[in-house]
Order: sequence, then structure tokens, then C-alpha cells
Amino acid sequence: METLSYTCLRKRKAESDEPVQKRVRQLPVGNHLPLSRLLQYTNKQQVHDLLLQCVHKHPDLAKDIRNSLPPPSLEECIDTLQQLLKQLTDAFPYGGDARGDYAYHRVKHAYMAVFHALNDLVPCFLPPHSSCYKTNFAFLDAATNVIHKLPEFHNANYNVYKYQAYYELSGAWIVVLRQLEDKPVIPELPIRELQEHNKKSQNRLQEALDYVTSLQKDQSVFTYDTGFGAFDWNLHRA
Repeated sequence: METLSYTCLRKRKAESDEPVQKRVRQLPVGNHLPLSRLLQYTNKQQVHDLLLQCVHKHPDLAKDIRNSLPPPSLEECIDTLQQLLKQLTDAFPYGGDARGDYAYHRVKHAYMAVFHALNDLVPCFLPPHSSCYKTNFAFLDAATNVIHKLPEFHNANYNVYKYQAYYELSGAWIVVLRQLEDKPVIPELPIRELQEHNKKSQNRLQEALDYVTSLQKDQSVFTYDTGFGAFDWNLHRA
């Protein structure tokens, strides 16, 4: 079989009558990274801020994004509150009066972050959005314990948010307990937990305790297991 060399091909090309056309080389052109690659180099906070900016400009995106994201678990929500509580504790200045004006203004941002988180998280554990009593009660129990650990200050105006949180949580307990009234079989009522919470809150959860006590008196069905519920949270943001 005859073998044609590259040199031979060039020679035949040159001897032909056709004009030689030199091929123009395509040089690369600068361009931005593809979006998928760019996101690899973007930290979580940047992506978070970018999504919020996009939703602000295009409100219709909010529903699609919300439906595409998995809801946080009970453990993740409780961990969020505990992390915020730790950040609040770490924000206090060394020495001095921890209940004074200076201390309050030093920790105010971290202090209010706890209430804002509760304002966002509590509705996730409310009926009809969440109908799992055990999960709802477990979150309320943890959230109430977080409020217990929040500091109080000499200036009564600074403590309004904490007392308001107790008021809202009391309503949360009531709403979930009320949902159990028509159940033929209901979980064991959290009377002991509410008694302890009411004591620590200086009777600011008395309304919830009274309700669960009355529910127990009216209860004529067999109870089982220990369940832990929630309410329409409406804290006033600072």
C-alpha cells in the first residue's frame, strides 16, 4: 500500500492550480467563570447574601427557592439557638457590671439576634405547618430553656424583650395543647416541664400551666408516650 507523507501532500498542493488558503488560527478570548464553577469559590455567607438580593429584586423567586430547599431539622434549629446564646455570652465585656448600660450596649446585637432567630424558627414548629406533637414540644422546651438563660439588666426597658418572649412562648404552648383536645388518644401532658418553666420564668408561663392543668382534669382517655408543640410567634424586632 502506498504511503503518503506530509511532505508529499504539501508538494502536490503547491503544484496544483488552486490558490493556497492559510487557515486563520482561533485564539482564546477572555471570559468569566461558568456559574457552577464560580459558586465553588463562593463562601456560604456570600451565597446567602446573593440569594436574598435576588429575591429582593425578583420576589417571585422566593417561593421557588423555599420549595427547593429542605427544611431544617429539629436538632439544627436547637443548635442555632444554642450557638446564638454562646455568642451572646462571649460578647460580654470582661469585668464591670454585667447588668449595666455599658454591658447591654456591648451585647445588644447578639442579644437581639436570639429573639430574631426565635421569631423565625418558632413558626416552623406550629400547627398546621407542623403537626408532630413530640417534635413541636421538644422545640418549645428547648426554646424556653434558652429564654431562661438570657441575661437581665438593671434598666427595666432592656428586659422587655425577654418578658415578651415568655408571653409569646406561653401562647405557643397553649395552641399546641389545644390541638390535642379532640384527639381520642393524646400524649402524656408536659405538666412537669411547664411547672419547672413557670418557676424559672417567675410565673410568666402561668397561663400555659393553667391550661395544661385544666386539660389534665378534663382528660378521660388513656395517655401514652411523652410528647413535646408551638404558636404564632410575633416578637417585635428591635
